[in-house]
Amino acid sequence: MRFLVLLAAFALTLVACTDTEPVSDAPLGATPAPDAVAPDTAAVDTTAATGEMEGAMPTEPMAEPTMAAAEVIAEGTFSGHRNHDVAGRALLYRLGDGSHAVRLEGLDSDNGPDLRVWLVTDLNDKTNGPIDLGRLKSTRGDQNYTVPADADVANAAGVSIWCRAFSVEFGTAPL
Repeated sequence: MRFLVLLAAFALTLVACTDTEPVSDAPLGATPAPDAVAPDTAAVDTTAATGEMEGAMPTEPMAEPTMAAAEVIAEGTFSGHRNHDVAGRALLYRLGDGSHAVRLEGLDSDNGPDLRVWLVTDLNDKTNGPIDLGRLKSTRGDQNYTVPADADVANAAGVSIWCRAFSVEFGTAPL
């Protein structure tokens, strides 16, 4: 008897949980055709918000730091080190306000833990006083790094992609 009660409860649960909406064979994330939207579905206008919520994501993409009035003062092409592949270019800029920035263009690097961008003064000894420009933002594409104001860029010999976790160089672009 207990078995029949459990079986009946299970059957009722299945009936209650059955999806009555038609199943689409469109790829996941695909937008349904306008005629496939149920007539009682209300559209939500997210552009009509008048105030900003605390912690809300910006509605417009944030721009990279401007490179306006910038002058390339050194550049080089990356090559990988040992068994790591790194390609692309590194450019050292003097910006209009006198500050400096490093731009990586067309970067294509192997991935690794704790990758850093270093401005180095010695191509043979990367650990001798590198200027750490920060965490590598991405292993692919274009990206900018601000050089600290107190850095001596006159002695910059290259830009290195360095794995701080294992003290391993992935690649260098001599300037």
